[in-house]
Amino acid sequence: MEKLQIFFKKHKLVLNTDKTNFVQFKTVQNKNQIEPEIFFSSCVIERKMSTNFLGLKIDQHLSWDEHVSKVVSKINAGIYALNKMSFYCNLNTLKTIYFAYIHSHISFGICLYGATKKSNMDKILKQQKRAVRIMLNLKHDESAKHHFANLKIFTVYGQYIFETILIAKQACESQKTELFKPIHPYNTRNKSELASSQHRLKFFEKKPTYIGVKFLQYIPKKIKLVKNPVKFKKELKEHLISRAIYSMDDFFRSSGYNAK
Repeated sequence: MEKLQIFFKKHKLVLNTDKTNFVQFKTVQNKNQIEPEIFFSSCVIERKMSTNFLGLKIDQHLSWDEHVSKVVSKINAGIYALNKMSFYCNLNTLKTIYFAYIHSHISFGICLYGATKKSNMDKILKQQKRAVRIMLNLKHDESAKHHFANLKIFTVYGQYIFETILIAKQACESQKTELFKPIHPYNTRNKSELASSQHRLKFFEKKPTYIGVKFLQYIPKKIKLVKNPVKFKKELKEHLISRAIYSMDDFFRSSGYNAK
């Protein structure tokens, strides 16, 4: 905090302590009850259980419950607009409204908050189904699954898998992390497959790079071997959208892998 004070003074900046807070991150299992007190220029910095940061609602356990509630609330506003405009607009215009007022909120930060629990992701998926039914004037109980592919719209699960795979692919190509390494040095057909690093906490598996590697293993080999980044992104997007993924199990099962 002393270094921060020096930095602010040097750059002629003033910290508004009334709008400043901190979050103590910890796992749910952590029983450590230490309550730190933080001061800045004799002012007490407020501790919060969650805070807004760059458009994300971050809680102390990184469960993303509050952020998902925030996203769902924004989606509801978008669905209201979509429903009103469905009486006057054609499908192309309705899709534009969907991407502007619904999907933009879903995709923002999905590589992070997509690691939340299944019930949270299902809340978003449920609202996506409502939006699809409105755009196509379907009955409330009619299945929307195959319509996602027809409309070329990601489900929330598909968007999460897509974003994390891109992050893992980029990190793999940059070779700047030990997370990515060949399974073995022998000249076999699986030599080029990637192995994930060992870890102690289950929480580690929420990292975009970690889960991205896992997803990367279960996409078609012909897509994995594409070298051109633009072409890889295009083919991956088409592949995932065409499958209209409704859950992580849905993705792994259809890839010949039984998720635990």
